[in-house]
Amino acid sequence: MRIREFKWNGKAGRMLPAISALLVLLVTTLFAGNFGEVLAQTPGGAGGVYENMDPLLEDIANQYAMGTLSAKAAAAQAPVNNEESVGVIFLTELGAADEVRDYLLENGASPGPAFEGHLGADVPVSLLADVSQQEGVTWMHASIPPRAAESASDDLGEVAHGVDVWHAGGLKGEGVKIAVLSLGFEGIQEMLGTGLPETVITRCYIGYGLYSDDIADCETESDSGTIRAARIYDIAPEATYYIVTVGDWVDLNDAVKWLVDEEVDVIYESLIWIYTGPGDGTSPYALSDLNSVDDAIEGGITWVMPAGNDAQSTWFGAFHDQDGDGYHEFSGEDECNRVTLEPGRPYMGLIRWEDKWVGPFDPLEFRDLSVQMVHEESGVTIRRSYRSFLARTAPLEYFYFRPRLEGNYCLRVQLNVGTAPDWVQVSSFFGGDLEHPSLFGSIASPAESNNPGLISVGTTTPGNTDEIWEHSSRGPGPEPWPEGRIKPEIVGANSDVDHRTVTMTGTGWAAAGIAGVAALVKQRFPEFDPEDVANYLKDNAEDRGEPGPDNTWGYGFAMLPSGDVATPEDDQCFVRIDGNMDRTGTWDEGCVSSHATRHGLEDNRYARFYTFTVDAYTDVTIDLSSNDQDIYLYLMEGNRKNGEILEENDDDFTGEGYNSRIAVSSLAPGDYTIEATTYYVEKKGEFRIVVDMETSAVQPEPPVEPTPMGPFSAFSRGTDHVCALLQSDSTIACWSAGGIDEISPPSGEYSAISSGDGGSCALRNDGAAVCWGSLEVDPESDETAMGPFMSVSRGSDHACALDSEGVITCWGSDEEGQMSPPDGTYSAIDSGDGGSCALRDDDALVCWGSLELSP
Repeated sequence: MRIREFKWNGKAGRMLPAISALLVLLVTTLFAGNFGEVLAQTPGGAGGVYENMDPLLEDIANQYAMGTLSAKAAAAQAPVNNEESVGVIFLTELGAADEVRDYLLENGASPGPAFEGHLGADVPVSLLADVSQQEGVTWMHASIPPRAAESASDDLGEVAHGVDVWHAGGLKGEGVKIAVLSLGFEGIQEMLGTGLPETVITRCYIGYGLYSDDIADCETESDSGTIRAARIYDIAPEATYYIVTVGDWVDLNDAVKWLVDEEVDVIYESLIWIYTGPGDGTSPYALSDLNSVDDAIEGGITWVMPAGNDAQSTWFGAFHDQDGDGYHEFSGEDECNRVTLEPGRPYMGLIRWEDKWVGPFDPLEFRDLSVQMVHEESGVTIRRSYRSFLARTAPLEYFYFRPRLEGNYCLRVQLNVGTAPDWVQVSSFFGGDLEHPSLFGSIASPAESNNPGLISVGTTTPGNTDEIWEHSSRGPGPEPWPEGRIKPEIVGANSDVDHRTVTMTGTGWAAAGIAGVAALVKQRFPEFDPEDVANYLKDNAEDRGEPGPDNTWGYGFAMLPSGDVATPEDDQCFVRIDGNMDRTGTWDEGCVSSHATRHGLEDNRYARFYTFTVDAYTDVTIDLSSNDQDIYLYLMEGNRKNGEILEENDDDFTGEGYNSRIAVSSLAPGDYTIEATTYYVEKKGEFRIVVDMETSAVQPEPPVEPTPMGPFSAFSRGTDHVCALLQSDSTIACWSAGGIDEISPPSGEYSAISSGDGGSCALRNDGAAVCWGSLEVDPESDETAMGPFMSVSRGSDHACALDSEGVITCWGSDEEGQMSPPDGTYSAIDSGDGGSCALRDDDALVCWGSLELSP
């Protein structure tokens, strides 16, 4: 469907009053006297400008001040409203929140507690303008509530995650603390002692960080939290449960701090929030769901949540405008993405696009898009979107309203200013399915987090664990998602666990099951941190769909391996080694290999396991031999059957019969397990295993944790790490909020340092260039890096260096021409995201890559 626009020029301008009157009559007829509904959320009118207020609140304040709408009608335009008040999140100067709260109380508002740098309140529409001028208020934006990831279905099958075997082995969550975060827990008191523990620990937030410990105050909104908690309890019935209601970012931020103090192990969150970042799994705003996830995981909590039920309600892809009218075409020439709405039910349309979220405003690079809601039958634009967050330039907009008429509406996207972005994401956030969904690129927030301690969960079709559910959110599309990033991480069953009849399904239901599974893993391996728990589930998942991880099934369908149920002390398949060993053993059906299926081999290979601990760096040799069977040998990390494989060996050295050997020099202190197994299925027989351990002659020096005391001669800041050159010995020290590779520079002496996205580069004292992290450059294996160079600059996916003759050499990605500098001689170089710039010897500026600039 193509939406026609009215364009005024020439003689048509004299018809404006008459046509405007007709439009008013049409709109008034369509919307039964609610003409204010059309005016609302249509920015651009007269009125005050409040630089520290988001455009939605500003428009509400202006509509009220000009008499366009009553206070109650104006308040109704906000996502959170109560009579003549609207929900507002305040960001304040440090130390100013208490004074702002006092002012709100004195002037008829209902604030929550004051926190350091922020607070929330229900604010009368009449007070919005005045409170924005109060000292200490840096920003005000409308409070936007989350939604529950839920869907209805009566077709529920049986769960299949290997839980029954772990239960039989005594693993039911004992000693594990689980927190359930939801909008409400209606009916929960009736479930205590039957479908839930007799007692639970509660914190019921009732507004902007204000909370009650009375469980009755948690019985609000819906029973979705109750049903999900019962689902988790079926899987982890011996765990300790925390029941928490949250309704805004202030609640979430405070709840996470409390749960970290309580040493909770697993958080299950069923809530979906609007996006607060550029799509790379991070947010530049301290008060956001993504940063609350990071705080929880840093505090030792595994975060489990639904990937979202948004595959049919999201469009993600490149901006297309073949006819040049400024409107995006979703499919072919269709500029309308149709959605059917119910009268009175809240609806929110959301748009996010590729652009920067923070930094100074540049009018030459500014790009502005909007998403609009059009009544299909009349062609009248009902809503246009607003910007939000702590910057009017952040590339995210939304609109919110309650339709008066049932029927078909059109979401359309307009490019208002600037060039077309590389990608656009349109979400029917509160509402129905789209006519043109993209399926992929539909991961919700904060499930899109890049934190390895978060587990986002997709789901299967109810009753069929081999088929992905049509609404299950699919993972990353094109940029900005880094190559190789997988979402969701795991897929769970879309079904109930026993006789209980429920009508709730979807990824929220599946994620509740995986939260219970994560609790069992934590009980079995109490030493696991959140990333370990996530990796364990990914490593043991059953592959589905195309071979290997993908953005539909993630790493596969979650399964708990039966081989890990028993602890080594209780399992007859384990033998504890204390020092050297020479012994014989037998293979039979009582003990089965835990690694065969992970390496493409068939099941039912008989095995025996040997565990040992070394307290110092140790040289270890393991010999396995058999005259009966072909054999295979593993050395794994940890005292368990399914640990990470460090070394493995088939029969590759000479001797009588079949023989395998693993020899490791300087094995680091820790716990380890040897698996001695057969190569072929169900082969019994005898074997001999010899283990020789000798403390290494040279014990590596323990790593020295760098301190920021210095003194340093130079430093460079990357995206989430920083590196500096020590004056004392010209070595490099690094600190990181991200991956370990970023802070692991090669040893040696250096003269210059440059950090970027995912790593750094440096010049050795001999002038050679060295890079580490996501881009590795080693002069020992790459002659082009020998130099000698005078300077080096690290970009996001490439690096360039300048030699003494003014010639530039580059390494890394050449997708946008980053490695192809123009010919010439240069005096300075600087690399960034997608390309580099340099000064020629005549002082002219030259750029190449995603931005080309030629004098």
